[in-house]
Formats: sequence, C-alpha cells, structure tokens
Amino acid sequence: LEPGIRNSKGDRLEERAQQTVTFASAKPQVRFVGKGVILPENKVLSVPLEAVNVRSVRITAFRVYDDNMGQFLQVNKLDGTQELGRVGRYLWRKTVHLSAPEPNKWNRYNLDVTELFEKHPGGLFRLTLSITRADAVYTCPGETPEADGVEAPFQNEEDYAQREASSWDYAEEYYGAYGERGNWADRENPCRNAYYQYAPGVRDARNFLSSNIGLVAKRDQRGQMLIVATDLRTSQPLKGVKLTVLNFQNQPIGTADSDGDGLAEIKPNGAPFVVLAEKGGE
Repeated sequence: LEPGIRNSKGDRLEERAQQTVTFASAKPQVRFVGKGVILPENKVLSVPLEAVNVRSVRITAFRVYDDNMGQFLQVNKLDGTQELGRVGRYLWRKTVHLSAPEPNKWNRYNLDVTELFEKHPGGLFRLTLSITRADAVYTCPGETPEADGVEAPFQNEEDYAQREASSWDYAEEYYGAYGERGNWADRENPCRNAYYQYAPGVRDARNFLSSNIGLVAKRDQRGQMLIVATDLRTSQPLKGVKLTVLNFQNQPIGTADSDGDGLAEIKPNGAPFVVLAEKGGE
C-alpha cells in the first residue's frame, strides 16, 4: 500500500505498508439445488446437486413405503423429517465419483435416480449427500492431514422395546466409527475428521417423490370438495384419475374419478386429511 492513500476519515497513509495475504482454498462442501420434492416422471430422472472441492460424494437412500404415506403425513409435510424410522427403512449407501471438478468453484452435477424409482415404485425417498476426508480435494499446507474418515453404518429403527437395554447403547453413534469423538476444536479444519462430523455444508438431505399428477383440492363451507388433476409435464387436465379422500386414520371417506376437464366433486363422509390420486400405476 503506497503512501498517500486516504482512509475513511480522510487521513493519508504516511509510510509504505506491505502485508502477506494467503488465499485459502474453499472448504469442501456439497448441497442439493432448489427446494422441490416432486419429480415429474421422465425417461431419465435426475436430481441436481452442487459441490466445491469435492471429488466424490456419498449418497444414502431412505424409502418411506407407499402404504405408510398416510402415517408419514400425520406428522410431516412432503419435505418433513419427523419419525422417519416408523414408516421406512434405509436402502443403500453409494459413492458417486464427480467428473473433473473445477477447483474453488461450485460445480453442478445431475444425479441419476432413474433406477432407484423404477426398482422401488411408489412412496417417497429421502436422499442424503455427505462427504468424508477421502472425498475432499483440499491441500493442507504445513500439516499432515488425518487418515481418511469412514462413515458409520446406518441403522434402521427396530423394536428396541424387545431388546435388552445396555449402558453401552449408542456408544458407536457418539464416539464414531473409529471409537473416538472428533475434536470439536478442529471442526473448521478440512484437514481433520472433525470437520466432516460437525461443519455445516458437509451433508444435505432432501425428500423426493416421482409423479406426473398435480392436484389442487378445495373444500367449501358445506364440506363439498372440488379437486383438479393436471399433468405436471404439460399442465393439461388429466381424465380418469381415481381420487380417494382419506381421513386422519388413513381410511377412505369418499371416491370419484376426474372428468375430461380434470375435475371431480366429492362429499366426504367425515373430515378429510389426505387426497390420494392414482392413474396408470402412478
């Protein structure tokens, strides 16, 4: 900085100043793009994600079974996360390698989920992105990085009431896969495993549901319901959609089929909670 530069008060710098500045690499992070839940069906179903200084990402798939959707919606909206262990189970965890990431820049990728939805039709899926030290592209000047971390295996919720309790229960969850808890003081250092345990941005999760059926449901003061079914891909009315109104206990209280304008009127026999639409296997 040369002499004569003015500060905010108008005073001039009297002497030449020199400082060394180190530009650190962006910390490894991963995230989903957007906020939507419903994926219109297509030949290829893809989910956009972004990553920075990451060579690979771990994908964990959790399925909420289609016949448990009513129970799921009792405590959740479609993007909810409460009590998932009561209505679904983990399917798998895979490592997906990302092609030619540009350093220090958010790179966008499309995650192909076609096989997942074809193999497990119906229901809702929660996909989780996560990274470990092994997935990161990050230099550690002046220090030796820790050994690559390993994510603990996921556990489906079981009937724990039938299992003998132990004072050591959940020890693995607390201490991690290596039997020791990451150092909280290292939570901002990508060269330490604690960063991949605690730091924001090292994992992200989103619910996804595949369907082409768009629904709008309105109820008047007399309890009469008007339901509109449309094709999410074209916005055109959907004819012949089987519509079922369910109460809070997931029992049917009214049915109808949509007409040529995608419309249906139903007077449910009770308080409606969920409208289920079915057509062509969707």
